[in-house]
Amino acid sequence: MASGSGGWSLDRTTRGLVQPKYQLVAGDGAKLVHLRVIGIFVSMGRKGCLQPVHKSLKTTIGTCWRTVSIFGFAFAGSVAMASGSVGIQPSGPVLKNEPMRLFAAPALDMQFPLKWRMGAIDPRFGLDAGEAKQAVEQAIRLWESAAGRRLFAYDGSSGFPINLVYDYRHAGQVARRQAKERLDQMKADVSRAKQSYQSANEAYTVKLGLFEDSQSAYRRKLDAYNQDVAYWNRKGGAPSYVLSRLDVERQNLERERERLRTEGEEVDSTRTDLNDKVRGFNSLLTAYNSAVSYFNGTFGKAAAMRVGETAIRGSRVTKINIFTFESSTHLAIILAHELGHALGLKHVEGQNSIMVAVEQGESASRYLSLSAADRAELRTRVLSKFRSKKN
Repeated sequence: MASGSGGWSLDRTTRGLVQPKYQLVAGDGAKLVHLRVIGIFVSMGRKGCLQPVHKSLKTTIGTCWRTVSIFGFAFAGSVAMASGSVGIQPSGPVLKNEPMRLFAAPALDMQFPLKWRMGAIDPRFGLDAGEAKQAVEQAIRLWESAAGRRLFAYDGSSGFPINLVYDYRHAGQVARRQAKERLDQMKADVSRAKQSYQSANEAYTVKLGLFEDSQSAYRRKLDAYNQDVAYWNRKGGAPSYVLSRLDVERQNLERERERLRTEGEEVDSTRTDLNDKVRGFNSLLTAYNSAVSYFNGTFGKAAAMRVGETAIRGSRVTKINIFTFESSTHLAIILAHELGHALGLKHVEGQNSIMVAVEQGESASRYLSLSAADRAELRTRVLSKFRSKKN
């Protein structure tokens, strides 16, 4: 007796390409920022002259990475540079070198309603018999609602079995989903680290600006003081009231110098915190890009994968096997496709159709509904037979 099967392939081209958010590239050259604070020491000469003595206090602020230049890159066969945020890289279906030849089930002289039952359900799917049966019944209601009549009947003893077969296909899907979840977590960590770095950079910029303003004001006062001292030294000495005024100015300058020293230490601490955050950000970024590269190399290959099959011997459906699915709704969609083959339906055009030959990855319909092409195929292959028998 002749035998045949109708299968449904799942094109993973648009599922396996993930675009990283950033790629770290060489940034601006490192720059040392020095805090130069000039101290004033005044002593009396033999003739009562004021002798200015200049000493330099140099505080190293260190390397500040003001900006981080970042670019995005995408993997699509060969590596291509592109900008953009993390997402699914769109592309059309690729059906070259598919692992299995696809063909639709032949139109058969079926006896309705078709009897079915739940077969073997691998526990690794994490789905019990009740949940699996509910998905089947949901798919059956889709066809029966469109047909306006009963097409299937549950028979726990003689019905054809609907099996959930766990193999490399679902194992690969689980591994991909887990890897994608890790990538999403790493992406969130990178985003938080970037926000933290930007906040630290803003705080450093504000503190550094205030410090530089204070330093400029101090230098102006210092220059004026030194010019005054030099003037009276050229005169051979200063009156006592001038000496008293200059002594007060000297003390004020020394206090301001100490204040600048403390402020400089605070700026330096902020700079240290900023550089720690930048190093943390760059470390997370490097790890994320490495993980994206691994993900694309492992899961980004274009392939057509059969996710379900319907076996028919003569005019009798012998079994339906489901190999992988991503959610309960997705399971119902695949079941509806295979039950369509059990009814004798062929493949139709339209990526949103239940009976399309190849599911279009991320762009496939995520709703359990029939397209106009599905309904037309149902009328041609099934409902027309009821009308002819009636006549």
